[in-house]
Amino acid sequence: MSKLARLFAGFAVAAAIIAGAAQAHALLLSSKVEGQDVILRYNGRVDAARSRITVLKSDGSEVAKVDCQAGEDQATLKGHLGAIEPGSYILRWEVLSVDGHISRGDQALVLPAP
Repeated sequence: MSKLARLFAGFAVAAAIIAGAAQAHALLLSSKVEGQDVILRYNGRVDAARSRITVLKSDGSEVAKVDCQAGEDQATLKGHLGAIEPGSYILRWEVLSVDGHISRGDQALVLPAP
């Protein structure tokens, strides 16, 4: 195999590894509150049945576990916040992407007064 062929093969393998790693975990793209619901949008499909959303106070104490359901598409989760008081919270999410990888994160959550 020539040096050029080996170099090209090396670049092809590196590109495949990088592309696979980039798609391995669901990344949160956006979050918004609509009425009493929180909408989380990811960069890929997530399994709503095996995903979790928890609302925490700033000190880390739990306020509520939020039931997840599929949103408008397979990359969106929707959770009903119920009767959580207006204020500033931490939204902790954990999702299972369809390729089997778990992603987690915390997001600021502000619930405005009605």
